[in-house]
Amino acid sequence: MSLRKKLIGVALGVVGLFSVASCSNADNNTIYYSYAPGAARSAITQVADELGYIKEEGIKLEYVNFSFTDAFAALKKNSKELDILSTGFPQHLSAIARGEDLRIIAGTASEGGALFTSTDKYDRFLDFNNYNNIKIGMKADEQAWIIGRQYIKENYPNIDFSTIEETIYDTPLLAAQAAAKGEVDVAFISDSAMASYEGSIAGLKRLYWTGELVPNYVCCRETTTPTKISEKRDAFVKLERARIRAWEYIENENNRQDVLEKVAHFTGQTTTYVDNYLFHTASKLTADPNKKGIIQYFNSAAEIGFFGSADLTKVHIENNIDTTIYKDALDSLIRENPNSQYLQEKLALFTLQNV
Repeated sequence: MSLRKKLIGVALGVVGLFSVASCSNADNNTIYYSYAPGAARSAITQVADELGYIKEEGIKLEYVNFSFTDAFAALKKNSKELDILSTGFPQHLSAIARGEDLRIIAGTASEGGALFTSTDKYDRFLDFNNYNNIKIGMKADEQAWIIGRQYIKENYPNIDFSTIEETIYDTPLLAAQAAAKGEVDVAFISDSAMASYEGSIAGLKRLYWTGELVPNYVCCRETTTPTKISEKRDAFVKLERARIRAWEYIENENNRQDVLEKVAHFTGQTTTYVDNYLFHTASKLTADPNKKGIIQYFNSAAEIGFFGSADLTKVHIENNIDTTIYKDALDSLIRENPNSQYLQEKLALFTLQNV
């Protein structure tokens, strides 16, 4: 059964979600997991489900469609309707900054942004030394700018950010179009469609993928609460085991066509769409929590006032990250497969990004 069929009656609204989910959440092996219908962002989990890994681990996922507002409301009251919020990241940090008692436990994707300019300004803005007294366009809360700004600050100390004018656009597309027209000098963008921008927007040229500047920078994470961890930790570990197994399957290029077909089946999208989304944009799939990257991102966002009037003296972001669930899952797989080079590589990555 495709996820589209699974979500019939679910995506009709939050009220429907609550009535469906509240009947059966007593089983601690059932995880209520957020999913936006049609989105391939959670491809690791989708492939784990399609391959039967989640079932093999002895757990069940129920997919629910929440807006961020409703998701954080459900998590705040430890509602039975949601256990893990699987997409988004700046929103998670904003909720933590507001005092929400959340725990980030694993990754969904990393990177995902790019810098664009007009073709006639391309040579000039390849060099970040030229970023004084310029206009930058972006949508509100732009991840690529938070990361890009930190990179520029650390590597180009001659740049005075007080001389840079920021212009906010409603969508990434509008920011890209503004750069092409010369209304702004550079656009920082995170958008699943941006891989096609150069070909579809006359006069636009990509300067850098943001991941070229800061490899593996944090994007979508899995987030839950301490209460949920207390109630369902064993199930969460089993979920991460299934996801690590699926991650390995996805990263094996021999499985590429099968991955495309499975994600297409799950999402209801075409294999062409899935191929472009997963393998021809700036995003990378990852299950690793990347604690260091989360802390770096939070501090960079705080520095530019991303969290508004939130009292950050009360926030210690490291306390809102739980890497033990993912690590326990990885360790258990290594015990079962001690000769797996892939798992050893993921252990090395975990050590690099979290310890």
